[in-house]
Amino acid sequence: MLFFIRSYIPDFDGKIQKYFNVLDTLEVSYRFIGWDRIGESKKNEKNILFKKKGYIGGGLKNFFNLILWNIFIFITLCKHHKKINIVQAIDLDTAFTAFIFCKIFSKKMIFDIYDKYTDTHGINGKFKKILDKTENYLIKQSDLCILADEIRKKQHGVDSKNIIIIENVPRDTNLPNLNSDIQDNTKIKIGYFGVLEKKHRGIEHLVNSIAERNNLELHIIGYGPLADFISNQSNKNIIFYGSASLREGLSIMSKMDIIVGMYYKDILNHLYAAPNKYYEHLMLGKAFLTTKDIPPGIKTEKFNTGWSIPEGADSLNDFFDSLVNKELIKIKSINAKNLWENYYKNYYENVYLNSYGKIIKNLNIS
Repeated sequence: MLFFIRSYIPDFDGKIQKYFNVLDTLEVSYRFIGWDRIGESKKNEKNILFKKKGYIGGGLKNFFNLILWNIFIFITLCKHHKKINIVQAIDLDTAFTAFIFCKIFSKKMIFDIYDKYTDTHGINGKFKKILDKTENYLIKQSDLCILADEIRKKQHGVDSKNIIIIENVPRDTNLPNLNSDIQDNTKIKIGYFGVLEKKHRGIEHLVNSIAERNNLELHIIGYGPLADFISNQSNKNIIFYGSASLREGLSIMSKMDIIVGMYYKDILNHLYAAPNKYYEHLMLGKAFLTTKDIPPGIKTEKFNTGWSIPEGADSLNDFFDSLVNKELIKIKSINAKNLWENYYKNYYENVYLNSYGKIIKNLNIS
């Protein structure tokens, strides 16, 4: 049996859902230990949830809760130690405790790094050095380490033989019928589907820029600290859906003209961003708006699948002022779909099912 651990819930995590699909195909049993910070998770017998309230993106504000969370992880793993063959710990705030458990009980460990911990949480000074060294030590000591992009090796300063790259590429099977047509005589529809984080994703700027424009609509799906702000700003141009499943969210995004994923560079991790939104815009065949001079922005400009702009309210206003040509949106959308068809369409089968699946089978029986 494989136990996943992440300090969030699995409901809105597209990558974890793909792992679940792989294990279902391989008939490998699994459970998920997660932290339901805001009571959003649906009941599932595979989930074992820590339900103490916490701040999404709260960093050191959650320090006491993080201690309790890791105690919960260790106790839960110990209760099930006879069933467990593999522990797949996602990010540093679960990995150290998982590593201790695996050493005590001689279990296999996968360290799956979605994001470098200190760069994501704005941690600096001596504490950053300690955490970075701990993270790199766990990378080298784990049976397998998964990174989200080749560029992350540079970010971590490691290139161990046990590292594999699994990008957060979505599956395009079993999705609802996707509407890719851009309507010429309607408002331009802008979509955002993801965590509603303050400041660093430009969501506030996006809402304020579009609220009074007659030619644009902003459709937002997600959960997080900005949910109340967005709900209060809702009007004829701002449509807020709240949280939604991956399937529901992608269905709504398929009706957009442009998908947005801004990653402001005051968060160091955004300099190495490998977001699911980048791959989703390709799969859906939608133009993409993102931040200039970060990996998604560089790729977007290289393949002409959207626009990359400087961060900030002024840049968004200038962009939307210039957004009058739907033919240009259509061209970039076609380019996005072509890139998906030519490069990413079979990624799940080739990488998740075959490469990752083969490793899991080997670890599970060793």
